[in-house]
Amino acid sequence: MEYTSGNHKCPNLQNRTMKSFKILLYTFLIAVFFNSCAKEYSSEIIAPPTGFWQFTSSNTTYSGYVSDFHVNGGTPNQYSFTGKTKDGSQTFLLYLYADSLVAGTYKASQFKASLSYTGSAIQPIYSANQQIGEFIVNVISVKSTIIDLTFSGTALDANGNQVQITNGKLSIN
Repeated sequence: MEYTSGNHKCPNLQNRTMKSFKILLYTFLIAVFFNSCAKEYSSEIIAPPTGFWQFTSSNTTYSGYVSDFHVNGGTPNQYSFTGKTKDGSQTFLLYLYADSLVAGTYKASQFKASLSYTGSAIQPIYSANQQIGEFIVNVISVKSTIIDLTFSGTALDANGNQVQITNGKLSIN
């Protein structure tokens, strides 16, 4: 050890102070780093429903909420309406194909509409498209973020039998 008097400083004391400062600084930086890497749970909250859908087949009414509406660009654009049943066990998908979404009639036979309704293991329950039969979507209103439509027509059930989809409604806001 080296001791001095007067204006001379003790090197060991200065080194110990610097070492303590570095340890404290590194500990702080590590704590900040690990805290910033914490999982952000608020971004995993399921978005609230943006609307509802329902339809009837064989005297059974199916219904749920619309969780997503988006446009997949292309020629023509694909307008996708995605939803779930209230218990989340079945998925509803309605696709419309057009350059722009406007009020009017969209027919599966003209490659303008299709429907997919699946179970939890993505097993088809109902499907409707141009190869199955006529499935028609009537867009009643398109105003900013509000869309109202009805749909009906021929679909295939899980056993490959043709069935009728009736009283179909979808509304988003």
